[in-house]
Amino acid sequence: MKIRPPASFTHFSVPAPTAADWLVGAALVVVAPLIREVPFWVSAGYIAAVALRFLHTHRHWPQPARWLRWGLALAAVVLVQRHFGTLLGREPGVSLLVLLTGLKLLELQSLRDAAIA
Repeated sequence: MKIRPPASFTHFSVPAPTAADWLVGAALVVVAPLIREVPFWVSAGYIAAVALRFLHTHRHWPQPARWLRWGLALAAVVLVQRHFGTLLGREPGVSLLVLLTGLKLLELQSLRDAAIA
């Protein structure tokens, strides 16, 4: 006898707004103490990514394309390297972590993604 997962856990089901909201809320709580410590443009990038996630979830905006998400991740790495002169160290590492955490929220496509994240 094969056990099937509930229909809500299929790969193609879109996460409910509450699941995405909880995940975004947890990310905001974790990143909030770092917002004042990183450069302004890093904080702005993070807040922009969270705002895009909100608009996608609640206003049904289209999800950014894969090539755009890859480009934004590459741009984050390049900008951090240009600003700090290196990717190694506490300040560049934290800045990159904050930016990539915001970009990770844009990758939510299914309920499984919200459950694993």
